[in-house]
Amino acid sequence: MQTPPFDNVTEFLELFGGPIALVSAIAFSNGVAYRWKKERNQQVHKHMAPVLYWGPLFLMTCMVMHCLRNGYETYHFITTGIASFKFYHYSLQMFGAFLFYQAYLLLQECRRYVQGDQRFNLRLYGYMLLIIATTLPTWIFTPIGLVPTIVLTLTLVFSFFVHKFSSRKAAVTEEPVVEELQQAEAVLA
Repeated sequence: MQTPPFDNVTEFLELFGGPIALVSAIAFSNGVAYRWKKERNQQVHKHMAPVLYWGPLFLMTCMVMHCLRNGYETYHFITTGIASFKFYHYSLQMFGAFLFYQAYLLLQECRRYVQGDQRFNLRLYGYMLLIIATTLPTWIFTPIGLVPTIVLTLTLVFSFFVHKFSSRKAAVTEEPVVEELQQAEAVLA
């Protein structure tokens, strides 16, 4: 008798955890960008904000999938008597929760970056560097440890294109408006 293709949750999450996280992150980034669109600075490309939000949201959804998979495996091992709860199981869950929190802080910094008018934000790059420093050494144990570094490298590249380049035309059009305001204030005074 042939075994079903997904005889347990672990195999399902191994096969489809990545695509689920990817599609969920795309949907969440569009939803978050739509929800925060009123806070967006006028000098921000409206289509680049969801791309910037995608990196932290992808890491967050990956960590949710990581915690679900490892939590299920721990539960399965303990209930079947294969293993007892050890520090190994605890550390896997805590790593996922810790990285989720770091990605959440990065998402909040991305939100401030889109609200502001600075082209370069050292705090944003600092949060990215912190996550890379946390996750990059894990590639020794598993190649999937390189995923956060690749995702944040893409996010870093996209962060340079979020704000529109200022042009001389915008500066020229603002000068008459300022002069008219000064003339109106002089007339009222």
